[in-house]
Amino acid sequence: MHTCPHCQQPGVGIVMKWLSSPSNPAKCQRCNGLSYVAASRASDILLLATLWLIVSGLTAALVSAAWPLICGILSGIAYYSWHWYRTELIATDPETTAKTQVRHTILNVLALLFSSLWS
Repeated sequence: MHTCPHCQQPGVGIVMKWLSSPSNPAKCQRCNGLSYVAASRASDILLLATLWLIVSGLTAALVSAAWPLICGILSGIAYYSWHWYRTELIATDPETTAKTQVRHTILNVLALLFSSLWS
């Protein structure tokens, strides 16, 4: 369980934290407060883990051995998990979440309309 930014108690599950976003925040099991991980932070973690896996795969190909790839996968998973665990949650409220959901819905509809024009 992760610490809720509202009540400062462990109340947010690991999976809920991982799946959280501004439009789909995690709910604290103790105080029902809403929070999420910043999208920029989540992207940074994923990007660095992916780059590490690419470097490990290229190294394995250059030395014609599997051990760099295996070590890279294990250390990449450890890095990804550790950074997700230590990343702090950002507090939000239902009104902000509703506005974000409306904005995302509008952007998704526009993306669908534009993509249908070119297909």
